[in-house]
Amino acid sequence: MTRILATLAMLLLGLSALPAEAQKAKAKPQPTGRFLHLSDIHFDPMANARLVPALVAAPVDQWELILVRSAKAPPAQMNEDANYALMRSALTAAAAQRYDYVLYTGDYLAHDFHDRFKLAGGQEKDYDAFVIKTLQFMNREMAKAFAPAPLITSFGNNDTDCEGNYQIDLNDPMLAAVGGALPEIRRDPQAMKDFATGGYYRIVHPTIPGRDFIVMDDLYLSAKYKAECGNKTPNPGATLLAWLEATLKAERASGRTATLVLHIPPGIDPFLAAGKPNGSSLFLTVEANTKLLALLTAYADVVRDIYAGHTHTDEFRIVPDASGKPLLPIRIGPSISPNYLNAPAYSVFDYVPATGAVRDYATYTLGPVGWTLEYRFGEAYGFDGWTADALAKINGAMGYWFVRKQYGNYMMGDPRNNLMAGGNWKLFACAQVALTDETFNACTAAAPAGN
Repeated sequence: MTRILATLAMLLLGLSALPAEAQKAKAKPQPTGRFLHLSDIHFDPMANARLVPALVAAPVDQWELILVRSAKAPPAQMNEDANYALMRSALTAAAAQRYDYVLYTGDYLAHDFHDRFKLAGGQEKDYDAFVIKTLQFMNREMAKAFAPAPLITSFGNNDTDCEGNYQIDLNDPMLAAVGGALPEIRRDPQAMKDFATGGYYRIVHPTIPGRDFIVMDDLYLSAKYKAECGNKTPNPGATLLAWLEATLKAERASGRTATLVLHIPPGIDPFLAAGKPNGSSLFLTVEANTKLLALLTAYADVVRDIYAGHTHTDEFRIVPDASGKPLLPIRIGPSISPNYLNAPAYSVFDYVPATGAVRDYATYTLGPVGWTLEYRFGEAYGFDGWTADALAKINGAMGYWFVRKQYGNYMMGDPRNNLMAGGNWKLFACAQVALTDETFNACTAAAPAGN
């Protein structure tokens, strides 16, 4: 059925629907670069509460010896965050391939991490250190699994040593403790200084000439951000955006380009829009969303692609130019945590190191028979390249049921939970291209009923 839907989609898009063998015969030479995109592991070290006292007492370099006792447990199931068995399974499966670098787009920690720690018998006096050790342990596990590939990572909204998520403050001691244990950050004094300030940093890309990674902890921009922790810095989001603007300006002045890595994408949260039709449905504050989109548009000659997480779904957004034409692609990576009716998944990208152009990606999901290839972007949609223009053509075909069905299956990694199958498909389709409340509302009002 997947092959049939892919063929129908390619015919609709005006692309070749040749058999796979013919596609391979006319394919261009394989790219020479590969990178991994992981997101939203949401690791729960309290899944086996009996291990918590030992984890509290042990230094981080002994955590694996403790957690391996639970490695034979079944991986976390749907509506649960990742236990050690699931995290280890995902890293082992992904490590079957070699990568030039690894992107991790945030949300290390399980949901309700503080409450779960207390329920497992943890004491408040040990909480901050426990959070730091959890973050350091996860980075150590990823670095070990994918060595020697560098790890480029952003924090997510759950990655905080406060009592709830969306609450970290600037200059939180946790930032320096975690950044100082990441080689890619520690070896660059300016990156280390910036990360210790607000979880943001710029580092040189390991393979693409003239390219840098610009990484942001954009929870400070979230509409859900609460200044209820630490020093309660006034408007830390403004500090982050000022840093981003200065960094982009410096990139342009030096003739360099950038890949932007963050956790929360700009634009609309379609889940929120489904239950809040008359208010703002933005992930970020209106002010932050407006400013971020303005910067991305103004510096489109610098920023070439964007990678995010947060939604737990395999999807995309497109930043438009001033006239509404597709400008920048945003990849939203699927999550390892199956907490939101999604199958655990990760994506592997093929790219051209000489230019940075992304040729293709493949998403792998965990099912009853283990980790398997779910789909390849090029085979599913017929494009030789993951670009804003290609994504715009896919969005333009969402009015057709077979395109929605295929996209929705891939989106969740589980056909039983296809979000595009019901009447709310317009919300998810419009969220792909309409990144403000005004354009989103206009899109949903004008969208066809669907075929």
